[in-house]
Amino acid sequence: MNFIYLLLAILAIFAIRKIFLFAFKGGNFHLIPRNITRVYKTVKSKFNDKYNNDTELLFIAGIINAKMYIRKDDSLIEKIYLAAKSCSSLKDETGKVSDFAQILMQEYFLQDSKMDSSEIAVAINERREKIDKSVSEELKSKKYFPENVIEKDMPIVKEYYSHFEANKNQ
Repeated sequence: MNFIYLLLAILAIFAIRKIFLFAFKGGNFHLIPRNITRVYKTVKSKFNDKYNNDTELLFIAGIINAKMYIRKDDSLIEKIYLAAKSCSSLKDETGKVSDFAQILMQEYFLQDSKMDSSEIAVAINERREKIDKSVSEELKSKKYFPENVIEKDMPIVKEYYSHFEANKNQ
């Protein structure tokens, strides 16, 4: 019986620790950029033969990260393409991924929140340093996104990208 109490206490401590880390690290302003960066970094290092340029790399990372949101609103696919297109021209990798993450965060928060877009933009802009730090730390980390998830999604993501590239001048 004491073992069960000990196990429950350990689980409670672990849960409380996770909650505090989430809150003090910046919550979604840390988690979302970290996840986008982790997918980006994984695709860049493990699947470099599967993308042709930085726009496609960002697009792949964005689509894989945003699957839950795309199920609610498939117009997000085009927004991810446009965000990837605009951010891919930046030379600094941290800035490129950070700007891309901020655009996606805006779209995610619009779906999840009752705030209007200008309030969301202000909130994201106020936490710009935290977002940049998250991206920078994740680019340096040794953690990668599960490759099997990327491999499974890659054909449909490539199809989306080809569609936008074929129709970009229309």
